Amino acid sequence: MTEAVIGLTGGILLGLRFKVWALLPAMLLVAVVIGVGGIDWSNAGRMLLTSAAIQVGYFCGLFLKIPRT
Repeated sequence: MTEAVIGLTGGILLGLRFKVWALLPAMLLVAVVIGVGGIDWSNAGRMLLTSAAIQVGYFCGLFLKIPRT
């Protein structure tokens, strides 16, 4: 669960500052960091959950960045 919160927060920060291409290195970094412990079903699920949280956070960050008039 902690990974999801960190991924969501990181995604929001990415969405506020960068374009969509910044998601690729972020998700690869997540896969490498979590995968260091070995690849099994538990770690694969954590990678998937964290990558999805980064993407959801990114779109939330984009929504927050939209100027309102």
